Amino acid sequence: MEEIAHNVFIETGFIGVTVAAIPFSQGQILIDSPFRNDDIRSWRASLVNLAAGGERVLINLDAHYDRTLGSRAMEATLITHEATATAFRSRPLTFKNQHLGTGAAWEQSNNLGTIRWIPPDITFDHSISLYPDSVTLTVEHHAGPMAGSCWVEIPEAKVLFVGDALPVDQPPFLANADIPAWINSLEILASGRFSGYKLVSGRGGVTSFEKIPALVKWLKGVEEKIISLGEKSVPPEETAGLVSGLIGEFSMPTELKSQYTDRLKWGLFQYYAHCYFPTRAETEE
Repeated sequence: MEEIAHNVFIETGFIGVTVAAIPFSQGQILIDSPFRNDDIRSWRASLVNLAAGGERVLINLDAHYDRTLGSRAMEATLITHEATATAFRSRPLTFKNQHLGTGAAWEQSNNLGTIRWIPPDITFDHSISLYPDSVTLTVEHHAGPMAGSCWVEIPEAKVLFVGDALPVDQPPFLANADIPAWINSLEILASGRFSGYKLVSGRGGVTSFEKIPALVKWLKGVEEKIISLGEKSVPPEETAGLVSGLIGEFSMPTELKSQYTDRLKWGLFQYYAHCYFPTRAETEE
């Protein structure tokens, strides 16, 4: 666990997403959750060591399985965007560990066991603010990676959690994306509104504003290629031909290249299908 600002802690050592904790006098506000049982136990033990009260509030930055499978086990009051709550309602009551080749972290883990989804206790449309010990914490909707994607801003600490909007050294998830909205969100991020803030990616931890232009350029390139294929009405399987030209723009460990290739292949297929062949698209990844 690393303290990146006063009373703002992150953990990047778990498989899946970066998780965070903001302790206050009555408990902790948490951002996302590990999904493996061992990681959940380790994270909960770390939270006890923060020596705060027993109340827990958990914020899911979107509906992706990597950050939501462990939500029930965190035994916290759950806050999500309304679109994330809608995604939860569309899922079967019990999670099935079925490998689809989405390139998600949870698919790389065996023996996840039976997981029952937890409905959120609080939902919001545009934004919601919490005030633990007079510190402002605002959860704000910023569409892009998923319909309910959100950022968490802590102005006093000058920290901004951006979830999957800005992944570090890996291709983003495209299957449920709205690329034009995503580009718009990244342009807001780069506009100066958050000048001087420390950015925390949901995948990779602390990152920098300098990463934004490259991702915007990459997303624009993806959108242009998808539109070009759509104008020709080619089948979704043809998107596989885009993978090799797109994945080379990311620096990644050799051992993760296969997983990330699967992620991009799945994401391109689903994004294109959502746009042009909706009957062939999956609703979630």
